[in-house]
Amino acid sequence: FITGAHDSTLKPLSVELQTILSITSHDKINRFFSIQNTFKVVQQLSTVNNPDCKIFCADFSSLFTNLPHDVVKEKLFTLFDLLYDRNNSSIAGRSYHKNDLKLIVDFILQNSFAYYGGRLYQQNKGIPQGNNASPQIADLTLAVMEFLYIRNNIRIGHPLSFSLNRTFRYIDDLFHISDRGDEFVRLTLDMYHHSLTLEQTNSEPTEAAFLDLSISVTHSGHIQTSLYNKTDDY
Repeated sequence: FITGAHDSTLKPLSVELQTILSITSHDKINRFFSIQNTFKVVQQLSTVNNPDCKIFCADFSSLFTNLPHDVVKEKLFTLFDLLYDRNNSSIAGRSYHKNDLKLIVDFILQNSFAYYGGRLYQQNKGIPQGNNASPQIADLTLAVMEFLYIRNNIRIGHPLSFSLNRTFRYIDDLFHISDRGDEFVRLTLDMYHHSLTLEQTNSEPTEAAFLDLSISVTHSGHIQTSLYNKTDDY
């Protein structure tokens, strides 16, 4: 069900939450994989020089429909606690206590309704599709899963953290390139909640289409990129 109609009573609250959740942060260790576009991907791929690199490209086939509300709230509440250690978040002249943000997320998740066949249904699992803040809710839920996994990895001194630097995710589309691709596929089972299913979208280990990019590994180990138009596949 698409619950983000312009006359929905949740619309103003969802627009407000969408603005608040516009969060990005990166450093030398890729602490989560979220990107806004493919500019950073092209930059990172231009430095690759390894003929053993393999590509893993996949998408979360059930991101919006299968995530339990408790999991979404747990991850976003953890995020609010990490970011707003002084308790308040200010946006457009309005100030929110971090507990207010938790109540907003809870209210939006619990009050998604749709009419179908003359009946009124309440969505009790998954992120409401069409809601203004839904892309940010989904993206940041996964980002917290990634952050917590990598933070634990760093604490135990696991070198895999650095091999994740060339991993990128645009909401539910995931791209990874390294010479440890098989290990990355295995660790996603521990990184992401068991309700999520990753389906690989590239059939060749040296070629993939990711968003608007066509990507391939050359024999010399360099990366070639070109513009990809999905309609060409049809």
